[in-house]
Amino acid sequence: MATGEHWFGARALDSRLVDELRTSDDYLLATSDDAELYEVTYTGKKPWLARLLAHTSESLGRF
Repeated sequence: MATGEHWFGARALDSRLVDELRTSDDYLLATSDDAELYEVTYTGKKPWLARLLAHTSESLGRF
């Protein structure tokens, strides 16, 4: 039954609620030899004015 309690880092380790503390990057590096990892990136769409200014500056640079 869930009680809503939570423990942070070292306290959870001291209470034997976790086996070890490490970052997600540490975990991925440790398991990267045995697994296929994919890097996913997201690039947000620039506002129309920024796109327009970038296009305009490119056009002016050609002259």
